[in-house]
Amino acid sequence: DRLEAEGLRQRAEHKMGVGCCSEAIWSCLQRALSLAPLRADLYVLRASCRLRSHWPPRGVPPGEIPPPSEAAGSDARSALHDCEEAIGREPDCAEAYHLAL
Repeated sequence: DRLEAEGLRQRAEHKMGVGCCSEAIWSCLQRALSLAPLRADLYVLRASCRLRSHWPPRGVPPGEIPPPSEAAGSDARSALHDCEEAIGREPDCAEAYHLAL
């Protein structure tokens, strides 16, 4: 399970790198998280994919989160939840804190 989860993480990073963020979430990260639910890095990667699917790599501009009824707003809130999950599993996960800001 651990090796399969790692392979899925690597595939997700590749998909995100070529702009296929939604595919990275649904074809890789959901399965990886079901195999390794304690890995904080998987939650952080899913949060990054959610944000990059709507905004450039720098993330959501401060004060500009759309309402939850819009896809971007829903994904931003889901990304925040993923960051909280990552921090809950690994309190010193700096990337999760950075994304959550």
